Amino acid sequence: MIHMLSRFNLADGASAEQVARGYVRLVTLLRQHDLVAATSRMGQRLDDTPMDTDAGDNRRYFTVMSFRDRAQLDRSYAQLLGDRPGPALAAAHDFIRNSTRDQLFTCWQDPD
Repeated sequence: MIHMLSRFNLADGASAEQVARGYVRLVTLLRQHDLVAATSRMGQRLDDTPMDTDAGDNRRYFTVMSFRDRAQLDRSYAQLLGDRPGPALAAAHDFIRNSTRDQLFTCWQDPD
């Protein structure tokens, strides 16, 4: 399984509730097109605990997407580049992209 941690802030004028609803729409469409295996809900950072040691990063929100394998990950990425299976998926992804800023993505793979 491959995982992608997405960390981000909200764009000016966007609310966490709006972005969370938009993320649910995006995830639903990704699942319909078999472009993701599992996802977390959108979460908010809890940086007022000593367990959070990343003082250099000010991103407030996160999601985690999981992919069965590299092939599914690559198909999912291809839809970002324009190989989209339909206008609904394009609109859902564009909504998230336009409602967030300072995006940072990190991928890792489970050991076999």
